[in-house]
Amino acid sequence: MITDFRRGASISPIIGLVVEGESEISAVPQLLRDSRVRLARPMKFGGQPEQCNDDIFHEFIQHKIIPPIRAMVLKNVSLVIVIIDRETRECCPGTFAQDIKQTIIGMMQTRYHYVGSPPISVVCADRKLENWLIADPKGILTHNYIVKDLSRVVGVKVDGKDGETLLKGAYKPGRYYHKRMDAPKLASKVRTMRPDVRLRSHSLDKLLRECGTPPLMG
Repeated sequence: MITDFRRGASISPIIGLVVEGESEISAVPQLLRDSRVRLARPMKFGGQPEQCNDDIFHEFIQHKIIPPIRAMVLKNVSLVIVIIDRETRECCPGTFAQDIKQTIIGMMQTRYHYVGSPPISVVCADRKLENWLIADPKGILTHNYIVKDLSRVVGVKVDGKDGETLLKGAYKPGRYYHKRMDAPKLASKVRTMRPDVRLRSHSLDKLLRECGTPPLMG
């Protein structure tokens, strides 16, 4: 299934997203709805080991991430984007993403004679999907369950913050954040093409740029 977010465009490349879980499968396309991209149905790799040695993480990439990437390649998408959370790791998001990308490409070359087509990109959500949701505090405030304006506590930068805890604290009494059910609906409220939203989350802006959105000027 192809999700087409174009507005009057004739032909655009098809992007294959490989994401962590069910909530991202539904929420990330909502975040990209205004970016005029076409998406193949996203595929998941089912979470990640948070604290582990290099050997365990290497096996995780081999057995969990490589199979959906391979499936996307066989669908003839024009670009594969892997989205993975930084979680509580202290490493630089860019370095983390680059290390994963190099490992993926090495495995694809060894096992499947991958020669670089389609390109494979890795975007590290800093720290989680919820950080991308609170990047537009005014936008999500229009959701029925959000009663607290997070603008002041979020400030000008969400990367690195505990986005999930902040989001949970914005819910009205008696209603609790349920990631799988709520994330897609909240994502539909996030105005990702607004410069202030993109500036608030470098990692969300990275995803948009990887999808072909022009970089912010200035």
